[in-house]
Amino acid sequence: MIDRVFRRLFSVQTLHVYEMKMEGEANPPWKSISAKIFRLKKDYVNRFVEEANRLAEGWVVFTVDSVNARIDAKEICFYATDGDALIAFAWWAPMNLVSTTFALRMVGDDNVVFGYNSYVSREVRGKNIIVQIYQVAVTEMLKENLNRWVGYVLPANVASLKSL
Repeated sequence: MIDRVFRRLFSVQTLHVYEMKMEGEANPPWKSISAKIFRLKKDYVNRFVEEANRLAEGWVVFTVDSVNARIDAKEICFYATDGDALIAFAWWAPMNLVSTTFALRMVGDDNVVFGYNSYVSREVRGKNIIVQIYQVAVTEMLKENLNRWVGYVLPANVASLKSL
């Protein structure tokens, strides 16, 4: 019994943590004429929640309240659509991030964003769409004097490791 309790209390997962200096502007090429990248605003939250929950297939569950709370907390989301369909998204938290998944809190300076919660539709994986979202996001965040990006990835998440 005690052995089981201690395993749960002291369980540790390995994470790769990256810090990237963001510089310059990006003009990402996009292969689809109907594809676009946007910054999430409150007027699109209902549609985003519906589409993101469909896209992520239970990997993460969004509610309108939770997404509005993220926006109110100055968190930043960029997403890509192809036609009317959401195909990818990525979130960043300025200055600090609390991850309940990994039971950790990261804190940085005023110019730091913590990247988390990215996802790409199965249909378009391997086409560098998340990298293109990153390029647009970096260009926009630099305008807000956010020039350092810290991201964390599980070692088994090869796709995310490649994209970073």
